[in-house]
Amino acid sequence: MPLTTYRNKRHFDQTAEPAGQRRGQKRSGWRFVVQKHDASHLHYDFRLEHAGVLKSWAVPRGPCLDPSQKRLAVQVEDHPIEYGGFEGTIPAGQYGGGTVLLWDRGTWQTDQDVEDAFRTGKLKFQLDGEKLKGSWSLVRMRPRAGEKRENWLLLKERDAEARPLSEVDILDDQPASVLSGRTVGEIAGNLPAPTQRKSTREKVAKKNRSRTGKPTRARRSSFPTNIEPQLATLVEKLPVGDQWMHEIKFDGYRILAHWNDGQVVLRTRNQNDWTGRFSELAQSISKLRVQQAVMDGEVVALLPNGASSFQELQTALSEKKTSHLVYYAFDLLYLDGADLRSLALEERKQLLAELVRAQADRRIQYSDHLQGDIPKLMTTACRQGLEGIVSKQRQAAYSSGRGQTWLKMKCVQNDEFVIGGFTDSTAARRALGALLVGYFDPDGNLIYAGKVGSGFSANSETDVRERLKSREQAQKSFDTAVTDEHKRTTHWVRPELVAQVRYSHWTDGGHLRHPVFQGLREDKPAQQVVRPQMGKTPKKLACETSTPRPIKQSPTRVRTRRISLSPAQQRSLQQIKLTHPERVVFPDVGLTKQDLVAYYAEVAPWMLPHVIDRPLSILRCPEGQGGTSFFQKHFGPGMPPALKTIMIQEKEEPEPYVTIHDLAGLLSLVQVGALEIHPWGSTNDDIEKPDRMIFDLDPDSSVRWTKVVEAAHEVRDRLRKLGLESFAKMTGGKGLHVIVPLQRRHTWPEVKKFSKAVAVQLAADSPSQYTASMSKAARHGRIYVDYVRNGRGATAVAPYSTRNRPGAPVAAPVTWKEVSAASDPSGFTVENISDRLASLRKDPWEDLRKTRQSLTAAAWRRIGER
Repeated sequence: MPLTTYRNKRHFDQTAEPAGQRRGQKRSGWRFVVQKHDASHLHYDFRLEHAGVLKSWAVPRGPCLDPSQKRLAVQVEDHPIEYGGFEGTIPAGQYGGGTVLLWDRGTWQTDQDVEDAFRTGKLKFQLDGEKLKGSWSLVRMRPRAGEKRENWLLLKERDAEARPLSEVDILDDQPASVLSGRTVGEIAGNLPAPTQRKSTREKVAKKNRSRTGKPTRARRSSFPTNIEPQLATLVEKLPVGDQWMHEIKFDGYRILAHWNDGQVVLRTRNQNDWTGRFSELAQSISKLRVQQAVMDGEVVALLPNGASSFQELQTALSEKKTSHLVYYAFDLLYLDGADLRSLALEERKQLLAELVRAQADRRIQYSDHLQGDIPKLMTTACRQGLEGIVSKQRQAAYSSGRGQTWLKMKCVQNDEFVIGGFTDSTAARRALGALLVGYFDPDGNLIYAGKVGSGFSANSETDVRERLKSREQAQKSFDTAVTDEHKRTTHWVRPELVAQVRYSHWTDGGHLRHPVFQGLREDKPAQQVVRPQMGKTPKKLACETSTPRPIKQSPTRVRTRRISLSPAQQRSLQQIKLTHPERVVFPDVGLTKQDLVAYYAEVAPWMLPHVIDRPLSILRCPEGQGGTSFFQKHFGPGMPPALKTIMIQEKEEPEPYVTIHDLAGLLSLVQVGALEIHPWGSTNDDIEKPDRMIFDLDPDSSVRWTKVVEAAHEVRDRLRKLGLESFAKMTGGKGLHVIVPLQRRHTWPEVKKFSKAVAVQLAADSPSQYTASMSKAARHGRIYVDYVRNGRGATAVAPYSTRNRPGAPVAAPVTWKEVSAASDPSGFTVENISDRLASLRKDPWEDLRKTRQSLTAAAWRRIGER
């Protein structure tokens, strides 16, 4: 449909909708949007970018995550790309008059030819939005007599993102705009504009007067410079009843924000001035439309799913990139000369809501209370990766210190512990092995609580070790016994630093189970760290609730015997939020998602050096091996926190590529359904200079394996004559890779030109055996020497990556002696790799990273290029 249809229906001098223009077709990064449209009938407009426009469908009941639900989607006129950012009110009397809310946005992709799919009436695609994710389908219905428009069905495919409607109604659960955070009613102006509302000062004055007009509970006082915050007591059961209000528990830094006649001071719970650390937030708070205020809240770093992450917050602070941080205000303690702490909580929150919503800065947010069934709220909070819930008595005054009017329940345990020592890593020199942590008892003794050996990024590991080295002492720090305390790799330190640690539970011996380092707490003195005590919820107010159990560490019966995980590897599993661990991903051998995580945890020491800090392309298989699959290299919102991105310049603009830094990142690839991992031949710190050259020997189906073995050895021998050592890798398929490590001195075009010359020379010398052409005709009966993998942006399967093939084969480095007629190119599998690694005396690629070589002038001359 041309845009003329869209334009003919609208008067752009009367509506704010964009006129737009048709754009050129993009090869990737296609956008999708869903707009909630409250016109004559409430509906949702579903739009996919294609051929320079937004192909559009009106979905009366909106999208649904339940695959059993079939939602009618009526195809309407194409809209311009610019319409994807539109949110506002279309005037009454105009076409589509009503309110438009931008409900979701992101990117989409498909393996199909889109034009063919539209002709046949069945389009399968993947969404990566802020709300909608995973595999979907649009299926055209048979036309009925008299229908003027095409009717389609919008369907959710069965994958990891699917949810039954009885469990999740995403339209009701997430009604707000992804652009402004407002509801349809707020956009339409059903609420008064901020300038028309009564000032918060007037509201305070009203609440401070009885019917006789005399002041009541809130008292006039001078501006407070220091307020000790109120703290919540940890409980096992959440209270119920109308006298309680429930809020999301955040995972960040507790901050009291003081705003006094143009000056902002941000104080931690121990009265440290952190205004400088959160300077952007301080600037935002300075825009409040009052003269004085003290707010209680939390500074957080938000993940794409809306959950807060202390680790991301720590990273932002260490890298001094804090502009994206958000301050969630949940209490108001002082306002324009009035101390509000004696007011009831619900009155303070009403004033706070008016204060925060009267300003437009998105970095300052009001933490609203939750409505609904409390056990279900807790279960939902945990499922969404939130910290937990805090319950507060509606009528209670603000009382500094810990008490019974604020209660908290956590999805997972995380608390502060004092660092009393550390161990050296056995894997690398000058690396951190584990932290020895504890807490102070009432007598001031430092009690050992366990080792924390996972959760560190490269930056945090370096930072923590440097801080600990300056605090080393000869004397043991703990007053109780410590595991392996007499080892030479154990170092004692002055108990001054505090670590935040996530863990599953306490053992009977008083030690932490599955602890994970989240960051250093600089807002709490070590002397205040005690073992958290569980409080009691008042009877008659308590309700039982269930929280998700931790990931089961016992693999299925077959794998239990073959894949065993060390305690350190098991601790690494706790860093990821693995959904549906029981889902079968290799059906022919019964391997589950959990088994795949266990496999990658085991091979990580061998695999990580070749995949971390490189751009990656991954083959995602949401339905497991044999189901729908698609390659993905560009990642946007919604990734697990351990998956990072690096911006790489493409033809039109920079695009975000996925990359990982550690084991948690590798395991998170399993969470998003990756069955194959393909890294670039260069690293993030020097994208344009590859550090390896790859020859992919890809045989035609008629070529015997012995011929591939001969080809590999011939390539190795030719490279040696050029002064280049090489290494071999079984691909887990029918071919074999020859890898040449390089010093980072050459550009992509140079490496590709060199490898092409080698491939062409090989084909010229043995034209009946080899070809350097990728055409099917040229490859018949021959081995294709694929040099194209040395182009910028090309990838090759990673060592130890699984392959999307039956039997769960893996790509595996081998010695040249093992490249023989007796070997099996797909013989290494998830099930037997453990025996393989145990049998090796050393890594077959141990010398790969030590090899220092480049494409010399003599080598160029020998291949006839210079």
